[in-house]
Amino acid sequence: NLLKWIPVPINLVFDLSYPGLSREEVEEKFGERINVVKFFNHIKYVPNIYFLQNFACEFDVQNHLIPFISELEQLDKDTEVNQIVIDLYFDKKAGHAAVGKSETIEYIKKVKPNQTVKKEQKEVALSVVIVLGEEKSKLNQILNKVHHIKPLEIIIVADDRMSAIQSIPTFVESNVVVIEEKNKWKAPVYGAKIANGDVILFLNGEDVIFSVELERFIEPLLKKEQDVILNNIDSVCFEKMRVEWPSIAMVYRKIVNDVLGRMDLKYDSMLSMPYAITKKAVEDIGYDILQNSILSQVTLMEKGWRLQSSSAITNTSLNNIPANKTSFYKNELTKLEVCEIKENVKALESWLQGKNARGNYTDGGRKREIIEQLKKQKNYSRFHKGWGMNSSIYNGKQLSIIIPAQNEEATIKEVILEARKVEPKEIIVVINGSTDQTEVIAKQLGATVIVYQERLGHDVGRAIGAQKATGDILLFIDA
Repeated sequence: NLLKWIPVPINLVFDLSYPGLSREEVEEKFGERINVVKFFNHIKYVPNIYFLQNFACEFDVQNHLIPFISELEQLDKDTEVNQIVIDLYFDKKAGHAAVGKSETIEYIKKVKPNQTVKKEQKEVALSVVIVLGEEKSKLNQILNKVHHIKPLEIIIVADDRMSAIQSIPTFVESNVVVIEEKNKWKAPVYGAKIANGDVILFLNGEDVIFSVELERFIEPLLKKEQDVILNNIDSVCFEKMRVEWPSIAMVYRKIVNDVLGRMDLKYDSMLSMPYAITKKAVEDIGYDILQNSILSQVTLMEKGWRLQSSSAITNTSLNNIPANKTSFYKNELTKLEVCEIKENVKALESWLQGKNARGNYTDGGRKREIIEQLKKQKNYSRFHKGWGMNSSIYNGKQLSIIIPAQNEEATIKEVILEARKVEPKEIIVVINGSTDQTEVIAKQLGATVIVYQERLGHDVGRAIGAQKATGDILLFIDA
């Protein structure tokens, strides 16, 4: 019974909560207590909650605290949850009594709504670009969540403008613009071009993200601490790799980040929405480059814009990442994998064009000039012709074996003897920078031996052997 628990000091709250109703009328109409969790499920929203409990009051613990915690498990999955803080203290004298006014205010301040984002939004205007494909059933939910972060505008780039307009709910108060672009790779370009905000948040039309997560995601940009924010999908990727082989496309993402010296980003990429970027950064790299997400990311890094991955947001669209259940190798790549790999390769190609031929990596001391000289004239430092045999096990073709060697006297004998078992036409040992008996042993075993006193560098010995080889099949092995 509600009246049983309402002491005299609550009369004012009663009058404000039920204006114009007597106690008897309140008891008749609202005799049962409201189940707050059912209410949260009804409105699909849980506000910031600070639950202060005197652990010395056993009655309150058993009848209020424990039931509340238990019922939290009944929250629906699509109910948006904010901060819930449960604070326990022990005061035997206080018992059921409430804390004082000033102390209550201090506790309330602990969980007051985070004003940081709201304050920053007054200074930094936010535009939201939603890339919408054939799947439009979630647009209503997405707009509901985006509405709470108070953007300056919402730009929907859809493959079908009319059907997108029909999907927009009436409650959206933000300025909503709908444009049509059937090519999903070009959608961010056209969305960014008409965006008026200082920050542009790009969202996938398949993913419903809680407004609390969106606020946390864009906060570094609204605070002007970063220029570009990527979604942190590393945990999702690592979790998938526990049960299946990684997608080849995902491996390419990591390769690009590693080549650019951003190992910290791992698999994080502008290929996965959401991502957010300042308008100034977009204008600097050019709008059209956004149709290649990876090239955009590379260019932003090269131009020195501050780029980081933010909080991890798990999206349903991440489930579209191709999986290799049984092996890293597959007979055929999916269309998505092909597209993503192309994007990564194009980005690396563009990046390398602005560097030297090796992308600013050293050549490892390779003496390439020797190869160029041998193309013009076969003039070796020292040369010894060995012997071989014509094989009948390669369908009429002959085998040449090439072995680069440097101080390999301990192993070269066994390597050559094993190589003889596959019936090579010739075994070519290219010795460079050796000071031991490798040359003597190789000659004794009938190998063709090419000797250079200096070190040739990685792969140069193999190239010299390949130039000299006369077989149809070349087999490269280490000594």
